[in-house]
Amino acid sequence: MPKRFKLVLCFLLSLLLLSGCVTLEKAKANAIQELSSYVDLADYLENARLQIQGIIDDAQSAIEEAGSKAEVDRIVTDAKTQIKQILTKKALEEYQTHAITVLNKYIEAKTYSVENQQTVQEILRSYVSEIIKAASAQEIENLVAEYKNEIDGIPQITDEMEDVVIINDDYQAVRGEILMHQETQKRLFVDGIGNVSYTSDTKVYQFVRGNLVEKNFADLALAMKNLYFYINRHTGRIDYIVINGDLRQDAIKVFINRSTAVTGDNDRYHPSITLSSSGGLLVRSGSTKKTEKIAAFSSIALYNEQGKVALYQGSTRKLLAEMVIVEPISDKITVTSIGRSQGTPSYYGRMEITPVNGNLQLVNNVNLEDYLKTVVPSEMPASWNLEALKAQAICARTYALADMLNQRYAANGYHVDDSVMSQVYNNAGENPRSNQAIAETKGLVMQYNGSVISAVFFSTGSGATGLPGDAWFEGTTPVPDNTGPYHSTLYAFDEQGNPLSFDIEDESSMLAFYKRIKVNSYDMDSVYQRWHYQETKAGITSQLQNNLPARHSAKPDQVLTKVADSFESRPISADIGTVTDLNPVSRGEGGLVTCLEIETTKYIFRVYGEYNIRMLFRNLTIGTATGTSNGYTNRSFSFLPSAYFALETSGDTVHFYGGGYGHGTGMSQYGANNMASRGKTFEEILKFYYNNFEFVEWVRVEEPTFNAKEVFNLLPN
Repeated sequence: MPKRFKLVLCFLLSLLLLSGCVTLEKAKANAIQELSSYVDLADYLENARLQIQGIIDDAQSAIEEAGSKAEVDRIVTDAKTQIKQILTKKALEEYQTHAITVLNKYIEAKTYSVENQQTVQEILRSYVSEIIKAASAQEIENLVAEYKNEIDGIPQITDEMEDVVIINDDYQAVRGEILMHQETQKRLFVDGIGNVSYTSDTKVYQFVRGNLVEKNFADLALAMKNLYFYINRHTGRIDYIVINGDLRQDAIKVFINRSTAVTGDNDRYHPSITLSSSGGLLVRSGSTKKTEKIAAFSSIALYNEQGKVALYQGSTRKLLAEMVIVEPISDKITVTSIGRSQGTPSYYGRMEITPVNGNLQLVNNVNLEDYLKTVVPSEMPASWNLEALKAQAICARTYALADMLNQRYAANGYHVDDSVMSQVYNNAGENPRSNQAIAETKGLVMQYNGSVISAVFFSTGSGATGLPGDAWFEGTTPVPDNTGPYHSTLYAFDEQGNPLSFDIEDESSMLAFYKRIKVNSYDMDSVYQRWHYQETKAGITSQLQNNLPARHSAKPDQVLTKVADSFESRPISADIGTVTDLNPVSRGEGGLVTCLEIETTKYIFRVYGEYNIRMLFRNLTIGTATGTSNGYTNRSFSFLPSAYFALETSGDTVHFYGGGYGHGTGMSQYGANNMASRGKTFEEILKFYYNNFEFVEWVRVEEPTFNAKEVFNLLPN
């Protein structure tokens, strides 16, 4: 063999031997690392930990002496077997108990919103259940690791909020806006946090000119943006709420009905909602401020899934949350899943969507002045006189503000409805003339004794206005003028200029009043000033058989059946008998029927409340007349135009002679336009219809500087 070849062969053999040594050394190092990380000794009980550590130490020594990779693998396998054998059934039970303690301690110092706290507790319960069923230490170890990873994915309040200040170890302050207030549960849904609880000891203060003034929960309102919540970091509850500066708010939350007909929940709630915007959208959960961008003109769809709101873009689900908030990047939000008289409506502000009984609730959170831009033209034709439009704008602003301060729907997350149940909103689109009226009266509201008045309004007067307590009351007893001394009864004139009058205790007097077509009033140009409806008793029986049960279901305390010598609330029979007579039992000061008695061959019913009475008669053809007409012209109505009427029976036919359209309290819109056309200003119009008020500007002042830590030091212990 040549000498050179021998040298090459020796060199190659050396390389092979060296490679084998490197491979063995690497196997040893990997084995030692594998045993070191096989269990997390920190979470083991002490007796087990010492035994396991001894096995690992012995195995590592043996690995160092091993002469082959196969021997290393055998040592590792033997060590793992010994470790598993240490965990007897008793030791496993002890370790399960210890692991559960580890789970609880891991969330002990974390602060979550109520919604996320519930999620964390559900996760904890789930993993505790799995650990109890675990058959080995390794399985328990894996479960603990999975639990920690899952918990780390649940945002804490401090993680979620940008507007958060850590005060000390006990408190943190969060700036936020109340989106819902469930008073009975002592719970607020705060924008960016979610549901947070408070207690009966929670205090409310207003920070004004460097001092704290004690307030109460009645001073808090949905959509107030200048609020600071001091959250106890141990309990996760709110201990203090501070209003920074002005109590006035400039945003209103509007419930958007599926249909403004509003005859039931099917008209109110949405099975699905689709939204888009020409300027793009930002979407997020109500429990966080982190947003995702949706491109301009792209559509999103929302559904109720598993009792939460699911948001999809195409087939991709982007969100599943207790509340979804959709904000426009620019321009308005178009709700393509609903329709209004103007077509497909678009809205200023943002949308808040929540789940309700398998459907969705849609709420528009919008600036008050922007809200008015589609309320005023929806309530009054934009072609009408500018001074009338100004009067309407002030009424609408005052009416809306009263509802904002009333907070009757706070638990559901809104102030007002977009139908006639509040004010009609966005049924008609914006108009330059109505926008001008809004701009020229910006912030003006009517107040009496420091509070906004009940600035109710209606379409057309009957010749005499009524009082709020006659139009709206619970049970069977009207409460005249229950909203302050700024409403009174106004009477019209006859064609000779003589004041018209009537006796509400005398039905013949009321009949003569409503049968008079020619009435000289500010409403005389309205086709609804006078109206006449006639129907056979059989036709009325058919109407009442259908509509009495519906009204009893809606207002059981106002639809009563005679039992012996008294009237009681009872379900309406499937056969009410045949109507024999109808009689107004009581009237308000302006002539409004507040109770109608219905007599049939089987029962006597009494129906209270103007709206209930009007809704007894549906889908009607009614003759209407202006104050200068010589007769009636037929028109279609969904229900009676008003409850200002008197009855006359001729043979088998009952005649309703009535006047006006609406509840008849406050400002008449037709009357306002007629006054404006005669040169009256909006001030004169409003002072004609309302008494003892003053004009006040409701403009929210700029929020002052707020140092959460300094203010905290002013709070009582």
